[in-house]
Amino acid sequence: MTVWRFQEVSNVLYTQNTFEFDHPKTLTLFQMRVHPPSFNSIKSISINMQRNLYRRVMTFRAITSMHHDRWHEMWNIIARMESLEQIRVAFRFPLDGSLGWSDKKILGPLWKVTRPMRVFEVVCQAEIAYRVGEYSAAPFKLVGNHA
Repeated sequence: MTVWRFQEVSNVLYTQNTFEFDHPKTLTLFQMRVHPPSFNSIKSISINMQRNLYRRVMTFRAITSMHHDRWHEMWNIIARMESLEQIRVAFRFPLDGSLGWSDKKILGPLWKVTRPMRVFEVVCQAEIAYRVGEYSAAPFKLVGNHA
């Protein structure tokens, strides 16, 4: 009886909520600690990247925690999430030059998500420049400021 209740609650927990992550390592650690069927039943995630989170304490550890390998690893995990239907990504800082990365280096890994999503939005706080049509075939929709 207890197992059945856990499965019922687990189903609601993972399928009816949006899980928000503020760092690639957070998603990676979460994925390692959640039972695989539960993790794969997640339908909605939000990635909320905030500059102050990485720049508040200017230590070597804080800056290197956002290494581009972690960013790629996070998108590999997201691309494999079997039930995922909604992805919302928000950048609360200018993309170009932030963290020493170009906007292409930041947005490139998002192309790993090849399954159709009900929602896949990328919100940029600051303007990014790109050529007309450059992101027209992207799996995501750029929302917000762009030149």
